[in-house]
Amino acid sequence: MRRELNAVLPPPDKPLFITSEDLSGLVPGRRPGAGYDEAPELLRTVVTTLDDRYPQAEITVWFTTRDEDAWMKSIYWQNLRGHRITEDFDTYRARLTDSLPLADRVEAVRAGLRGRARVLSTGVETSRARAVGPLSLALDLLGLPDEGLTPTPPGNLRPKDGIETLLKLNRSTLDEDRLARRKRRYLRKQRMGRL
Repeated sequence: MRRELNAVLPPPDKPLFITSEDLSGLVPGRRPGAGYDEAPELLRTVVTTLDDRYPQAEITVWFTTRDEDAWMKSIYWQNLRGHRITEDFDTYRARLTDSLPLADRVEAVRAGLRGRARVLSTGVETSRARAVGPLSLALDLLGLPDEGLTPTPPGNLRPKDGIETLLKLNRSTLDEDRLARRKRRYLRKQRMGRL
């Protein structure tokens, strides 16, 4: 974090916006122990590092959250794509009930920071009608307009048969390299079909 910040020289009185889901920990369900339990400690370290580098700055930690069912489906899809998850959705969800509710994770970070940074949370569902979706929410936070901006086409859409196809591949006897290639080929073909 210090190395990256040393390479950034924001103009005086201009905001610095850092975005990374990984600053909250690993997406739950990838492997045992992965999840957002480390978020308070990780973000306390981030805030300390930012405060050391920019002692006069006002620091805000902003979470975008999702409806719990939509979030669970999203991380299930994400993990199916990138890892050899072989559980069906209901089994996966039952295993991760301790990851919910997301509001509790936000409160844990707020408590861990003890007022050293403002902690905000916004549901991405509130951005559906906005010009550039969740980016519009970020621009609101920075006091910047979103008029005239055009969203890029979504690159992470789940194909209609995506879950069934990837679950079948994950449950196959393919070795890891062949499995990864087959998944990439399937997803590339689906993307090309939408263009």
